[in-house]
Formats: sequence, structure tokens, C-alpha cells
Amino acid sequence: MFQKYKRCKRNNAPGHAHYLTFSCYAGVPLLRSPSACSILADSVAKAREMHSFELWAWVFMPNHVHLLLFPTNPEYSISAILSSIKRPAAAEALRRLRGRNHSLLASLRVEGSGGRSLRFWQPGGGHDRNLTSIDAVWAAVDYIHNNPVRRGLVSQPQAWTWSSARDWVQGEAPLLQVDKTVPPKLG
Repeated sequence: MFQKYKRCKRNNAPGHAHYLTFSCYAGVPLLRSPSACSILADSVAKAREMHSFELWAWVFMPNHVHLLLFPTNPEYSISAILSSIKRPAAAEALRRLRGRNHSLLASLRVEGSGGRSLRFWQPGGGHDRNLTSIDAVWAAVDYIHNNPVRRGLVSQPQAWTWSSARDWVQGEAPLLQVDKTVPPKLG
């Protein structure tokens, strides 16, 4: 039987930053491996070039992702940006899991009208919040960077490898570089 998922309403408003959150299927920690995180980082980098957005903060947690981005084109689609990030990352990660016949595959199988398939991302729209004030942007950056600390994974934000905290604090961006050009005025 199909489960209905709430669709996320998107507000593609010029001058707004977007705080995005999306999760791995059924909370499975699919992003705990360096390989999966590298695949996702590559997808974010390619989507960034394709859709012209600034990346202000990010964190890849074992079972979910937070991104804070700012589209630079007056017309854009957050849905298209997310699709450009999530689809290729899921396809490549699942290809690699299949190649190794990984034990996680069993927890990713779903039955549908087209037969069996595998899911990498949780269905539904995820969470998209438009940010229109600098205070809201800095609160989101702080929340994103402190997520691994709150979860007890590290004691300092910059100690988490899969985050932009190290770039903001130490100027090191081994995976994805952030744009530190947060405009003084939004909206």
C-alpha cells in the first residue's frame, strides 16, 4: 500500500536564502561513510554550478542533510536545485551499494505499482524555510554547524569532517567550500 507524503510548498522568492533539510530513507544512516558523503558533496558542487547559488553553510549528518543556500539568479527553482543534488547522489550511492551487495540494501527496498525499487532519500518535500533576515541566516548557520555537537558526535563543530564549520572557523574547505559573502540585507 502506498503511503502519502506531504508535499513541501516552495517559495522561490528572489533575495531569499533557503534553509533546506532532507533525510535518508527511513532514517537509515546512509551518510556515515566517507564515500557516500563525497558523492553527495560532488552533487552539491555540480548543482551549484548548474543553478548558480551561493552555499553559506552545510552539514552531512549520518541520516540527514542541512544546506543553507542563496540563489543568485532572479528566477530559480528550489525543487530543481534539490533534484540536481539528490538524484545523482542517490543513483551513484545505490549503484555502489548494489556493486558490493551491501547489507543496507534490504532496508532500502520498497514495493510500488512498478514493482520493487530502492530508495536512498526519504520521500516527500523535506524542509525548506525561506530566510529573509540576517539574524535568521546566522541562527541557521549556528544551528547547522552545531548539529553534530548536539548529537554527541564531536565536542566542537569544526571537528566534524562533513560540515562547513571548519571552513568558517579555520578557512579549511576539504570537501565543499562555502561562500562567505552573506549580504547585509535580504528579501
